[in-house]
Amino acid sequence: AGPVRVLRFSPDGRHLATGGDDGAVRVWDTATGTLARTFPGHHRRVIAVRFDPTGERLVSSDEGFLFVTWGMKEEHQPRFPLTVPGAAAGLFTADRDLKRVFAPADEIN
Repeated sequence: AGPVRVLRFSPDGRHLATGGDDGAVRVWDTATGTLARTFPGHHRRVIAVRFDPTGERLVSSDEGFLFVTWGMKEEHQPRFPLTVPGAAAGLFTADRDLKRVFAPADEIN
């Protein structure tokens, strides 16, 4: 699994999302400490994770500038990968429902 490099609590505090060197995003149940979901999909180190305000969607990014949106309730994960060459993938913001992800404008070439 490797070391955890980034973590973020869901807005309601029920889940903790982690990402690290193995490229997987893991979501933990904070009440029980058990693993609730694993989202494989990155081929590089995960450097950022963020929940939407409802806690139903999660976006992650890796060192290769790949952003992926995950649904917390979907059985079969719809992945919405977006690669932003030259962007600082760990420094991003998103609109309220994670439908649009933004990297700093001066980082995109």
